[in-house]
Amino acid sequence: VSHESGPGQSSLDVKSRVSANPQLTPANVALRIYRKLRKTKSVDEDDLVMSQDVKKENPLQFKFRAKFYPEDVAEEIIQDITLRLFYLQVKNAILSDEIYCPPETSVLLASYAVQARHGDYNKGTHTAGFLANDRLLPQRVMDQHKMSREEWEQSITTWWNEHKGMLREDAMMEYLKIAQDLEMLTPKIGFPWSEIRNISFNDRKFIIKPIDKKAPDFVFFAPRVRINKRILALCMGNHELYMRRRKPDTIDVQQMKAQAREEKVAKQQQREKLQLEIAARERAEKKQQEYEERLRTMAEEMEKRQQDLNNAQDMIRRLEEQLRQLQAAKEDLEARQNELQAMMERLEESKNMEAVERAKLEEEILAKQDEVTRIQTVVNEKDEQTRKLQVSS
Repeated sequence: VSHESGPGQSSLDVKSRVSANPQLTPANVALRIYRKLRKTKSVDEDDLVMSQDVKKENPLQFKFRAKFYPEDVAEEIIQDITLRLFYLQVKNAILSDEIYCPPETSVLLASYAVQARHGDYNKGTHTAGFLANDRLLPQRVMDQHKMSREEWEQSITTWWNEHKGMLREDAMMEYLKIAQDLEMLTPKIGFPWSEIRNISFNDRKFIIKPIDKKAPDFVFFAPRVRINKRILALCMGNHELYMRRRKPDTIDVQQMKAQAREEKVAKQQQREKLQLEIAARERAEKKQQEYEERLRTMAEEMEKRQQDLNNAQDMIRRLEEQLRQLQAAKEDLEARQNELQAMMERLEESKNMEAVERAKLEEEILAKQDEVTRIQTVVNEKDEQTRKLQVSS
C-alpha cells in the first residue's frame, strides 16, 4: 500500500492482488461512513482531544467502540473481553436502530442476549415479568406489531429455553454471528480489494479506481473535505487488516489463540462439572420429593385406616348397644307374655267368679294383650335395626 498526500487531496494505491471477497471493502466503508459520520467521530490518539473535531462540551463524553468490524467474528475475536465489548457495541447499535434488524431476527437476538445475561432459563425462577426491565428489542419493532410486552417476553422466552446449557460467551458469539449477516454490518454494494487499483480524493470528490481501466470510476462527493480524509483513513485501516488476515498469524496471535482455546476448554470442563453437580442435586431433590410424597401417602393411608377403625369400633359399640336393647325388649316381651298367659289361666279357672270380677280380669287381659303387642312391635323394630347394623358393618 502506498499513500500520498497533498493539500486537500490524498490517495491509497492498492498494489496487492488477492481473490478473496471481504465483507467490508473501501466502497462499503465509504457508503457506511457517509451516512454515519455526523453521529460518530473518532479521536486521534496522537493529537490533543480539544484540538480535534469533537463536540465542545463539559464534561466530554467518550464511547469505547471498535473502529473496524471483523470479517468473521468466530475467527477473529479471540479474547473474552474483546468479545464482550464488541457484543455490547453491536447490541446497542441494533437496539438503537443504528443497524436495521428485522422483527423475527430481533426476537432471536434478544433470546441470546438474555442467555448471555441471565444464563439458563429456569421456569421456577424466571417467571412472567422477569424480563420487564431488560432492553431487548428496538422500539421500532415493538411499535410495528400489536403485541403486548408480555407477548414479546413469551416469544423471547420460547427461544431462550432452546439455548439451555450454552455458555454466556457462546451466547454473545452466536449473537454476533447472526448480527454480522445484517445488511448494515455487511452492505451489499461494494468492490473486492482485488478489483481496486486506487482510492483517492480531491477536495470533496472521492474516487475509487478499479483495476479494469475500461470500467468507470466510482465517484461521490462528501459535504466536507475532512469527511473524505476520515473515509480514506478507514479504507487504509480496512486494507491493512484485510492484508494482515491473509498472512500467517504472528507468534503473539498464535499464543493468544492457544490461551483462548485452553481457557475455553477449562471453562467448558468447569461448566460440565457444574452441570453434573446441578444434575446430581436435582436427582437428589427429586428423590427426596419422592420420599416425601411416599411418606405423605403412607400418612394419609394410615389416617384413613385409623378412621375406618374408629368407624368400625363405633359401629361395634352401636351394635352391642342395639343387641342389648333388643335382648332387654325380648326379655320384657317374654315377661309380659308370661303374665298374659297367667291371666288367661286365671280367667279359665274363674268360671264361678263374680261377673264384676270377671269383667275386670278381662279388661286387664285386653290391656296386657295391647302391651304385649306394643312390646312385640318394639322388638321387631330393634331386630330390624340390628340386622341393618350387621349388614353395614
